Amino acid sequence: MSALSTSEMKEVEQMALSHPEVREEISRVQQSLNAYSGIYARNPRPALRAEIMKAISETAISKNGKVISINAPVSRSYNFLAAACIAVILISSAVIYSLYNKWKDAESRYVALLNEKNELAKSYDLVKNSYDKTFADMTIVRNEQAKIITLQSTDSSKHYMARVFWNHKTHEAFIDVLSLPAPASDKQYQLWALVGGKPVDAGVFNMDTANGMQQVKTVMDADAWAVTLEQKGGSPSPTLTQMYLLSKS
Repeated sequence: MSALSTSEMKEVEQMALSHPEVREEISRVQQSLNAYSGIYARNPRPALRAEIMKAISETAISKNGKVISINAPVSRSYNFLAAACIAVILISSAVIYSLYNKWKDAESRYVALLNEKNELAKSYDLVKNSYDKTFADMTIVRNEQAKIITLQSTDSSKHYMARVFWNHKTHEAFIDVLSLPAPASDKQYQLWALVGGKPVDAGVFNMDTANGMQQVKTVMDADAWAVTLEQKGGSPSPTLTQMYLLSKS
């Protein structure tokens, strides 16, 4: 509407290209101005209209082929209205840009807090699981019906050791590995209950010393206990040459 300088017009156009909100606001202002001009528009008297149309027609077919550009003077109130609209656009753009930056900053803080919450939840789960396991182990140890059997190394030069907690009422059995060498990937330790000199399979267990006791098979009776190294998955009978631990009778 020729109410801005060339540099100001370029600035507004650049902001409209960079920010969809500004572009939409300009479009709304244009629509408002069109509606305003439509409401207060006045048609020229018929005689003046005929003279204007005749002048345009004669100029269009002149030898130079140029069309006359008719520039009507812009009223002061119209310039004021245009300036006010541009000011509203600039202020709205600044507010929108500020709110956008604040929203991005809030989003970043939210993501950081969410990550921190997830890490705290993981830490809580680890602590809770460790507490639950320790509490369960202490319950087994403090059970007055549990019999504690110490298994020691069959090789006097080694200091291998484990403990078996056997409930002679419920017949549940647990093993707590204190010290054993790590087996090969295709090997696994197996616990045996000796009844009348005959071995009874009490199940295999892992070298999971950090997690405390491991429950093995139910054992109805036992005179002594032993641990051998077998093929992974266990064996129906013990390999006596691979016996690592034995309880004293």
